[in-house]
Amino acid sequence: LEDRAINDPDWGARSSSVQVISEKCGSYKNLDKLLIKVIKRDPFVREGKWQDNPRKTALENFSERYPDSIETFNLLNDRATKDPEPQLREWAQKKIEALNREDE
Repeated sequence: LEDRAINDPDWGARSSSVQVISEKCGSYKNLDKLLIKVIKRDPFVREGKWQDNPRKTALENFSERYPDSIETFNLLNDRATKDPEPQLREWAQKKIEALNREDE
């Protein structure tokens, strides 16, 4: 399943694999490393609004699992400023704003 999350040519299979690993394999010792790898390296290019971006799926799961981690903020900030996909940049920026409000 980890291999599919990283190497499957189909974006849907990669996104679904990330989701399943995050939900069903929470004790998987390399989960954080897998999610970071997908967040930083997945080659997804949006062709339609209905598509699930594997980078977003991984970032959502990482931020839910590690909400207080500095790595979460760093990854959100990186995707908010550098992700090639506008929808993910916007989502990451909104997530940063929400986390900042929670800290107030």
